Amino acid sequence: MEPRYEELTALPLMSYLPREAMDVMPNCFELRFENINAGSTRSSKGRLGYLVSGRGSIRGRELRPDDVFGAGENPMTGKLRLVDEIFSAASDSRMLWLEGEILSNVCYRACWFHGRLVQELTRRIREAK
Repeated sequence: MEPRYEELTALPLMSYLPREAMDVMPNCFELRFENINAGSTRSSKGRLGYLVSGRGSIRGRELRPDDVFGAGENPMTGKLRLVDEIFSAASDSRMLWLEGEILSNVCYRACWFHGRLVQELTRRIREAK
């Protein structure tokens, strides 16, 4: 089931989205919510994970709602690259998964909200260091 507009704009990561974004966002970025039970793990596998609710960890780093994982900075170039990370849920959690390629590829429409989403994701990833 594709995310609804109200669900996405309730998230700090996407609060700025205009309604017309729903014409492309769910498919372009392969947006999917997933409920993860406490004690379970999930691999990012080329996706970016955005923790909507709950808590967990990646390699000992605590994650709280509004945290993003699945990418890291390339030490040689300073650009973000996808990194396969394993999320361990410490409590029942809700995750929004996004196609990881959005960090480096812009589709033919080049929507302004794509650029804004990349900025928001990049900021959160860099702050997580």
